[in-house]
Amino acid sequence: MKRIDLKKVLRMDFMIQHRCTGTPVEFAKKLELSRSVLFEYLAYLRYDLGIDILYDKYQCTYHYDGTNLYTALGLTPESNN
Repeated sequence: MKRIDLKKVLRMDFMIQHRCTGTPVEFAKKLELSRSVLFEYLAYLRYDLGIDILYDKYQCTYHYDGTNLYTALGLTPESNN
């Protein structure tokens, strides 16, 4: 993949965390990507960043299996102290 749109990656992360991606075709449409480019983004997340992303065919959604984007990048959410 030559270029990665960080906004799309962050949107993907949000949708995957909330299990609201839909099928690959629906997910690509929500991100305004083609299906093949969606799979390139998923490959980047899986293989380059080491994030386990699974597809649940019964719920028709992608989800994380442990590590999410922020954990893979070594980031932690801010606390509201």
